[in-house]
Parts: sequence; structure tokens; C-alpha cells
Amino acid sequence: MPIVARLTRLLPIFFGIALAALALYVFFSIRYTPVKAKEVLIKVFTVFFGLTTIFFILATIYAALDSTRPEAVELMLTFLLPFAFGLALTLIFRAIFLHNHPAYKLKPVRAQTIKDPLWKRFFRWVLLQR
Repeated sequence: MPIVARLTRLLPIFFGIALAALALYVFFSIRYTPVKAKEVLIKVFTVFFGLTTIFFILATIYAALDSTRPEAVELMLTFLLPFAFGLALTLIFRAIFLHNHPAYKLKPVRAQTIKDPLWKRFFRWVLLQR
């Protein structure tokens, strides 16, 4: 039962995260396009949930190794589970996004020039004049 009580205390944090996601989506969809807004949201939340998950994994390991009290491990696991679930959900949304927009899988490549640089054309012209 204490786990459920701790999880309900995390609800305001996730409500704030949802409001931040909505604000970011509205801003980027107005400023750019809705597809770009989804791409930015996926990147931001992958980094956010990834870092918090790593932090709580390390905190759980530290609590398990250092503490003789199992409540510390239970507390860290209580915080770890929702953030790991958020990371998994973000990665699922990323897979769905990449499935629906396959062009985003391709990395941008450097453009190639059609004409040679001016100095090469000049030297070629000078050498062909003789």
C-alpha cells in the first residue's frame, strides 16, 4: 500500500510534464509544422526520461548496496518505475512515428556541388589555352 501512496504523490509531477508537452507541441506546431513538433517532443522526452531513469537506477543500486533499510530501496524503486514506463512509452511513440514517417530514418547528407570551384575552372582554362 505505501507504493500506491507514493505513486499518487508523483501525479502532480506527471501532470506538469503533460502540460509542458502540450505547451511544447503547440509552440513548435505554430512555429514550424506538427510533424516537426512531434519530432522535437520525442527527442526532448527521450532525453528527459532517459536521464531520470538512469538516475533512479543508480540511486536504487546505491540504496540497495549502502542501506540496511529496505524502505530506501522501495522508495527508489517507486520513483524508478514511472520514469522507466515513461521512457518505454516514449520509445514506442518514436517507433510509431518512424513507421509513419520513414523519411526521418534517413540521415541528412552533405550536398555535392555540380560545378567545380572557380579556381579549378580557372586553372583548367589557363592550361588549355597553351
